[in-house]
Amino acid sequence: SSSLPRGCSVSRGACGASSATFNTAHSAVSCEAGARRVGQVTSLVGVTLGIALDAASDAATLTLSGPAGGWFGAGLHAMVMADQPYTIVVAGEEVFEQKLGTCGEEAQHCAGTRLAASVTVLSDSVSGGVRTVEMSR
Repeated sequence: SSSLPRGCSVSRGACGASSATFNTAHSAVSCEAGARRVGQVTSLVGVTLGIALDAASDAATLTLSGPAGGWFGAGLHAMVMADQPYTIVVAGEEVFEQKLGTCGEEAQHCAGTRLAASVTVLSDSVSGGVRTVEMSR
């Protein structure tokens, strides 16, 4: 379609649903250069991480959801555990940041190092057995 930018684009409808399109047509339409970018992913074990970046205010809002009955977390800036990801962990009502470690082989993980807090908890709620924590950074 000549009404969409060439390549992959994602648009959000009025109801909140997203639509991804890969446009192979030649188009003069460029990508929107908005200041806000939003994304969300859910792991195979049901932990969901949402990130909203606002370039205008240089701020990020992170939303992390998982089972209310145990701890859960999300690692960033890594493809495998051996990359020692920056991780946000939710353990009950405690939220902390950790640089995960390895003890040699990929399958040998160590707790790593607790980091100074760089996130501020905005809200923490439980509904239907799911804890949702919203943070700013």
